[in-house]
Amino acid sequence: MATPPSLRIARLLLFAAAACAFAVPVFIGARAAFVSPVLLLFGAPIALFVAAHQTIASDSMRARTFALAGASAMTALAILTGFGAGDVSFPAAGIGILAAWSAWLHPPRRKVVVLFVAYVAVGLVVAAFRARGFVLAPFIVGDVLLWPATLLFLSPALFGLPIFAGLGIALALGAYAFRQALPLSRPAVALAAAAAAGALAIGVVVALAFASPNSSARFELVPAGLAGTFAAAFASVLGLLAMRRSPLLAGLGIAAGTTILTLASLSPASVSCEQHGYSTSSGPWWLGPPGSMSTSGGGGGSSGTFGGAIVRGDGTTIRFTCNGSTLSEFVIEQH
Repeated sequence: MATPPSLRIARLLLFAAAACAFAVPVFIGARAAFVSPVLLLFGAPIALFVAAHQTIASDSMRARTFALAGASAMTALAILTGFGAGDVSFPAAGIGILAAWSAWLHPPRRKVVVLFVAYVAVGLVVAAFRARGFVLAPFIVGDVLLWPATLLFLSPALFGLPIFAGLGIALALGAYAFRQALPLSRPAVALAAAAAAGALAIGVVVALAFASPNSSARFELVPAGLAGTFAAAFASVLGLLAMRRSPLLAGLGIAAGTTILTLASLSPASVSCEQHGYSTSSGPWWLGPPGSMSTSGGGGGSSGTFGGAIVRGDGTTIRFTCNGSTLSEFVIEQH
């Protein structure tokens, strides 16, 4: 029996998407003077696209889930690395989006074809609006195919959501595709394991914070932040263990929990002191989006003491003092 054209196209695009997910960190690593461990996360979309390629002929529904998870992870990582490598990551993510659509278009169905055409049409409108007459290839690829994520860039409060939520959604979809291989635990065992994961997450956060005396991480160990970390780890692990019993609720728990854990993991400390200066960020993750932000400070000289303040658009002011490479004072004033 001849291979259907839709299957050949899907296999080709899924292979291309996996190859692009491999190529992006290679290109970034070749360009950069410092290779970030974040690049290891590209292993997730590679594995997901390969899984979709291997199952598309025998189990199309499972392959579609793999492909959608791969596209979600690839989009999140493209945006995360796109600030310095958008000319590489955005086209690669576009190939990932096309690969996911090709999996859903095998075999071709009228409703899905109409949805795909509408998706591209909306992307073209968004690209025309954002480009304002200027075609900035390859960023135009991101505007056309990644428009559900790039539209969120219009709101400063939602700017980072495609990164964190994209990785959470990818894990939830991947867990759903692998649900038959996940353990079917008793409710009491699942709750105990989830609580242990939450406690472990808090322990890791606290240990890492006190291992960095030059940063504000230890000052940011407030009950709200620790409770959020516990709840996120609890929901993620409980979702994994409950996936076979209640896929929808489990998937929502995994997506929400992983989103918060990713946000907390990738957010830098508010202040990091160095021997001859300091670096700042927008504040701890649990404060929420900062809106606008300004930083002021001074000091230095023979004393090696620097002081400053981070003023956020939400009315919060973060004051700090660095004695050399040690953070000696850190105060968050919320109005």
